Amino acid sequence: MPLESTIQRLAKTASPSAKARVRSQILRRIEGSLLTDTAKSAVPDRVKLKKHVLARVAMPKAAGVLEGIKTALSPSLATALDLRAEILDRIALWQPIPAPLWQRTWKPVAVTAALALVLRMTPALFIASPIEASSQNLLNPTEGMVSVTDGAEWSQLSGELALDHPITIRTGGDASATIVIGSDAVLRLGENTEVNLREAAFDASNKGPIARVSYGQLWVMSSLPEALLAGTSIVLPQGTLGIKQGSVSILADPGQSAVQVFHGFARIMPTGEDPIHLIQGDQLVLLPEGGTQRHLITDVMREEEWVIKNLSRDAVHRSEVTKRKQELAETAAGILPDSAFYLLKLASEKFDLGLTLSGKSRQEKKLMHAQTRLNEAVALLNAGKAKEAARPLEAYREAIRSIATLSEEEVRALLADSLLTSSATVADALPNSDLYAAKEAVLEAAAEVEATEISTNEIDLYLLSDALLEIESLIAQGEILQATSAFNGIEGAVASIATDQMLGETVIEKDSLKAMKTILRSIAFSLTQAEEIVQGDEGALIASLKERVEGLSPSPTPTTVATTDENPNICMTVREVLRRTNQFLASVYTYQTPRAQRNEVLRQISTLPDCPQSGRILAKVMNKVPVFTRSFVWEALQDIGSET
Repeated sequence: MPLESTIQRLAKTASPSAKARVRSQILRRIEGSLLTDTAKSAVPDRVKLKKHVLARVAMPKAAGVLEGIKTALSPSLATALDLRAEILDRIALWQPIPAPLWQRTWKPVAVTAALALVLRMTPALFIASPIEASSQNLLNPTEGMVSVTDGAEWSQLSGELALDHPITIRTGGDASATIVIGSDAVLRLGENTEVNLREAAFDASNKGPIARVSYGQLWVMSSLPEALLAGTSIVLPQGTLGIKQGSVSILADPGQSAVQVFHGFARIMPTGEDPIHLIQGDQLVLLPEGGTQRHLITDVMREEEWVIKNLSRDAVHRSEVTKRKQELAETAAGILPDSAFYLLKLASEKFDLGLTLSGKSRQEKKLMHAQTRLNEAVALLNAGKAKEAARPLEAYREAIRSIATLSEEEVRALLADSLLTSSATVADALPNSDLYAAKEAVLEAAAEVEATEISTNEIDLYLLSDALLEIESLIAQGEILQATSAFNGIEGAVASIATDQMLGETVIEKDSLKAMKTILRSIAFSLTQAEEIVQGDEGALIASLKERVEGLSPSPTPTTVATTDENPNICMTVREVLRRTNQFLASVYTYQTPRAQRNEVLRQISTLPDCPQSGRILAKVMNKVPVFTRSFVWEALQDIGSET
């Protein structure tokens, strides 16, 4: 039977008393009184429970201690009145209130400790952190097929490559590439060129050559300051090239190489001979067994597309690098001398230096602080605050002098690196630049500590060269009147150098005299170009200035090589022979398999013209092509009948 039917039947048959009892029980359960009564019967009395809890948490000893502290900090009324009277008397007489001995001892200690903690934990608030430009080396294949290898297989590049270890780069026919070595140098490879980057290109502490040119055409631009001892060096097949702030074109070949200086200065160290100094406008041919031939760069050479394009790129690169370095200097300067917090910055530097115990670390921090002074001066000079910049510039000089008195070799190496960084920041500044005062300060400080190639007596000559470079820049910009005015101010000094080889009491050496005359010839060349554009009164001004400049440095007659009837079959110049030799080798070694290399040797031989110069090419490649192809070269050489 269903449960519901059973409940209904029982409800009908139950007595009224049973129904009432069930109803009362149900209501009692619904109201919850059953649970309440059960809880009351199980829980002790509230008052007793409270006393029990308080007894457990009460601490009579702690309460007594707190009461004693309260009494000690709350003096009696009489004590408070006596203390008040004493304070008022001392204020009236301006007498200090004597403090207990323990307070007088520990208070300054606590303050000093707190200040030291703050300075140690937050140095960036006062001391600017050193910031350096990115020194990443980059290889950019600008055109054609460019391959690289680190000693294993050759691989062809498809885009820009970041370089972090020595590597060999090779360009094919109609190919070119650009290698940026940090912010100090740029190498541009022409077609059929092979260059090996060395460890010095990736390690600033390594002062050796950054690269070696095996063969081909290479343009080298260096932005290192001219006056300092540091420089960029490249190994050639016949010697080593050293260059600072300048631009040089190299045509390298295992048998004979040529170096042309189109900007600045260079130094060649031929194998087994003394160094040869080159200036702008010089070219040097490096012959086998250490021989050399020196000539002048002709106007035709200057007008070559290779030269014009690279000089233009150099100007843009120098401008970008200079701007970047000056921006970094301003950022690293931090708080400037015209700020209310500058004294706190200086105090922080001294305190930080006092907490540095290591000798080397102390000198590094002193050099860092000296560089900060120069950065402050750069920021102020760029803002047109030359007067305010005098203070940090003098502080920079004093810091360099104090460090230069130390004889430790390690410290002097740190000093040389610091001067290199400082000089690079202001190297391009000319007399009309706001930063020229900073350049003078760096140059004078470097000369005093014997970290430059010029002595203190030669600084005036160096600055005079800057003034001439500024005149050349003004002429190029069309500022003929300003250029004439600037030349009027230095013409006497330049004339003294050109005629008497003297500047004041200083005797001008031969190389310095040549450099000065080279700049004068560049000014005359710029004036010649300006004559084609300017007319009227300015034309007469240009003609007058050109006559005065040429009078101080007449242009020499270029060295020429006369042809005779003894060589009627000349079909290629020396330059063309070198180019085709490089092309021959590069084309052969583009291929990896013996069969392909043999076919390429035969193809290159078939493209050579029938003249003696082709024999020179074959003689040069004879011992450089793969061994199994040399018989083909030898047969071709016998057919031509040239002397090897």
